[in-house]
Amino acid sequence: MKNKKLSVCKEDLGWWPELAKNHKKMYEKSKINNSNFRNDIALKYMTSTQKGWLDYNSPNSKEGISEYYEDAVNKLKVKIHHTDFLLGNPSYIEKENKIITQDLITTAEEFDIFSKSIDVENIKTVVEIGVGYGRTTCYFLRSMPKIKDYYIVDIPPAIDLSYEYSQEVLDTADSNKITKIKPEQLRDFLTKNKIKVDCFIAMSSINEMTGNYVKYYLDIIDDFGKYFYYKNTNTHEDCALSPEHYKKDNWEELYNKPSRTFNRMFDRIYRVKDD
Repeated sequence: MKNKKLSVCKEDLGWWPELAKNHKKMYEKSKINNSNFRNDIALKYMTSTQKGWLDYNSPNSKEGISEYYEDAVNKLKVKIHHTDFLLGNPSYIEKENKIITQDLITTAEEFDIFSKSIDVENIKTVVEIGVGYGRTTCYFLRSMPKIKDYYIVDIPPAIDLSYEYSQEVLDTADSNKITKIKPEQLRDFLTKNKIKVDCFIAMSSINEMTGNYVKYYLDIIDDFGKYFYYKNTNTHEDCALSPEHYKKDNWEELYNKPSRTFNRMFDRIYRVKDD
């Protein structure tokens, strides 16, 4: 394996470290069990609240969630296999004995794309880059029981919030599969433990990093990964790379379409290498 140990620093994360300082203060004010984090921290940088990303006047209101649900389930035929959780006090509606939130619908749609592009029965090891509060982690783990190891990579407070959240809401069998890793330690961790990653996932995260950090992750994915699935904005005002910057030339494109529900976003899935 080639030595691609690119050094990275906090400046490579764009504006996230400074923003995270404010969110960390919010996070530290209360324990997760009595927190309102899905109506404060999550709404500030994880969940859509404004018309423009989603075509509803108030995307995170009960009315907006109801419209989103009808579009996803009835028009796009997305199957929502799980219920969401009330921990963190999210806005929600109830349908078919399930707690339905904006984030649950979004993640169900993403898993629908993922499972139709990749044989999920063969996915045993996952690395998720930029986990937010853990919406993807929790849904994907419940949807793929054959996963043995799920590694989450992020900066504080998201890495701590997502880990604590998943430990609270998931059953022990799934929560025990999760390991948290600091971004700068990812390559060394995978190398030391001789880990081959079936799929890397990055939902609305690497587009908010500078080019140096994007290269850092793409090199790791190229060396250790089999598949790569990510959702991205077309451009970002601070780190405006084109979609072509988030891939290697030798990767095989399996899926590449504008998001079916989010404006200015697209989903892409690549086969990095064969077995």
